[in-house]
Amino acid sequence: TGNTTWFADSNQRAGSVTLLTVASPPGGDYAHDSVCTNLSCAQGLLAIDKQLAVKRHYPAINWLISYNKGRTHKDTESWGALRQFIKDTLTHADELSEIVQLVGADCLEQVDQLALKVARLITVQLCQQHVPYCTTEKIESMGILIMMLSHVGEEFLKQSPSHTTEQLLDTGSAFGMLFAQLSLRLAKASCAELGKWGEDLAAMQ
Repeated sequence: TGNTTWFADSNQRAGSVTLLTVASPPGGDYAHDSVCTNLSCAQGLLAIDKQLAVKRHYPAINWLISYNKGRTHKDTESWGALRQFIKDTLTHADELSEIVQLVGADCLEQVDQLALKVARLITVQLCQQHVPYCTTEKIESMGILIMMLSHVGEEFLKQSPSHTTEQLLDTGSAFGMLFAQLSLRLAKASCAELGKWGEDLAAMQ
């Protein structure tokens, strides 16, 4: 994607041009020559995931493989930290999922069990399409809420080793009630609700 100016009229209106290339590599091999050729033109990759499509998770884009080499208008320190948090959380959850399949989630440490819950919140409320359009500002606010929620939960578990993740997320507690609300309706929340939840989390820190 790049900025451009249209000289077809006297107004010289500004706009953008986006180049999209499509490749369907054999066996879903993203190291195939057809993919490499397309990536030499495009500066990013949106990897379609069949398993997500089967689960009716749309857009069915694999968040671990996909990437963007270009810069965005939100290339700020806070935005970069948020992106890194989401990437680290989803990568960690993918690693933990292999352990869960072998021995079950109960064998994980409490912090890791919380990490799986937070990753689920990210994939369902942030990565899955719930509304036709969402501004970058709202996406950032939603992501910051999830990041704050994760930090508050981790700190609580570290300070109270006897508590379990199940107890932490019990809806009888303020944290558990807030986590439940975000899990159900974060993507469809209004800006006022996002602000109120942010204040509630700040008070818990």
